Amino acid sequence: MQLSSKQHEIIRGIRQRIASGEYSPGSQLPPMTELTRQFNACTMTVQRAMDRLRADGFIYSRRREGNYVSAKPPSLCRIGLVFNLAPAPDGQWSQYYRAWQTEADRFNEREPSADGSPHWLSFHSPADSGEDELEAAVDSGCIAGLIFTMHPSQWSLSPILTKPGIHRVTITSIPIEGIPTVTFDSAGLLANALDWFAANGRRRVAFIIGSSAQHTDELIAAVGARGMLTHRHWAQGVDLAHPHWAATCAETLARINSPDRPDALLVEDDNLLPAACWRPAFACPTTSSSRRTATSPTPRRPASPSNVSDTTCTTSSSCACRSSCGSRPASRSPSSCACRRMRRTGGRDEAMKG
Repeated sequence: MQLSSKQHEIIRGIRQRIASGEYSPGSQLPPMTELTRQFNACTMTVQRAMDRLRADGFIYSRRREGNYVSAKPPSLCRIGLVFNLAPAPDGQWSQYYRAWQTEADRFNEREPSADGSPHWLSFHSPADSGEDELEAAVDSGCIAGLIFTMHPSQWSLSPILTKPGIHRVTITSIPIEGIPTVTFDSAGLLANALDWFAANGRRRVAFIIGSSAQHTDELIAAVGARGMLTHRHWAQGVDLAHPHWAATCAETLARINSPDRPDALLVEDDNLLPAACWRPAFACPTTSSSRRTATSPTPRRPASPSNVSDTTCTTSSSCACRSSCGSRPASRSPSSCACRRMRRTGGRDEAMKG
């Protein structure tokens, strides 16, 4: 239903009063006669504006009592997640984006709104109509805050970044003036992962990284500082556009024909983890993290992308292959696994079913 300019004026006015706290959550709105006087409009015009506010989750009605502000109006409680890419038609999506979306979905299920509308909305830009929907939500006052999962430079002059009254946070390595920024702690990830390897008896560390091997010198220095060993050719770079190559890299590292082959594997990018852990040559306990900072890990099988944490360390201390047994090895020896046992025969590794 098309709204008149007067109806839009009434809707904006009441939304602003709710956002400013003049009409607090749960409070009763003035009676219709008072609203018609304040906005200099007829009763029908005010009623249609109330209908729209009710449909958008800003107010609710009690029979014979009047209209009340919702306990969680969108202008105070609705958060927008902004992605620069939508999921691909085949379902492929960044693990980082998927983690955000999963948590938003869980929150919406755990705390549904009175009218059934979600507290967390997702906007994919520029795919589909995500950008138009985002601009409309900001313009209508239906958003309390925005979380940009990437640098929002494309909106530098847009109300999406400039409209007052909306809280904003960006997650990027490049801060934006006037907007709080959360940055990735890559150094902390590396340090905590290597410390965990050292504490669990790992001494020879290999890497699969999600970019060119420009970090190799940094990795070698960090490993050496802890009395462990790595080599330049143990740092394998994989293009994130082709993550399946991580499986080849992992198997190549596991088949190094030397008594000093790697006994630990650090997968730097979680998008590479499912492919890198498809074989049990390196077991894959994952490390829960907060913005890519590793903590004490809990071994588990990477059975699906939803099980993949933000930071992943892979070692040979538990069984993590994609079988259904889910058991752990009898010992912590790199040569023991409840699903498969790796043995050396004639100078090569031979996988034997357990």
